Amino acid sequence: MVRKPDAVASLTPADTLDRLRLARSEGVGPVAYRRLLARYTTAAAALDALPGLARAGGRAAAPFIPSHADAQHELDTTLHLGARLIFFGQLAYPPLLGLLDDAPPVLAVLGDPALLLERGLPWSADAMPRPTASAWRRISPPISHAR
Repeated sequence: MVRKPDAVASLTPADTLDRLRLARSEGVGPVAYRRLLARYTTAAAALDALPGLARAGGRAAAPFIPSHADAQHELDTTLHLGARLIFFGQLAYPPLLGLLDDAPPVLAVLGDPALLLERGLPWSADAMPRPTASAWRRISPPISHAR
């Protein structure tokens, strides 16, 4: 899945907390996170729908959803350590990682997040070097003719 160009270049503080809460919610993995955001557009709407979706899926109890205070504490701790959070779909999210169907919804990055993009050039199978036939012969294990 190719990431859409920056629908979330900058998030409001409320959006950041809601995306973090959604990513940390019980039963929401990387694939479900993407599907929920695609279906409900915002993390706040996805969080509102989550208990109903769980009931419709046969769960008796609503899934655990972290509180705003829990998310704020995680964000404050991350910032206190000098790191920052990068969410799937943001320009700073590594493009090659974003190609994975189960790419993490959020990354905590310590250091320069621009370094994540250095190898994030458009990839093409045609651009990859391929071993020649002679290279394959060199790396193939020797064939034993002993019986």
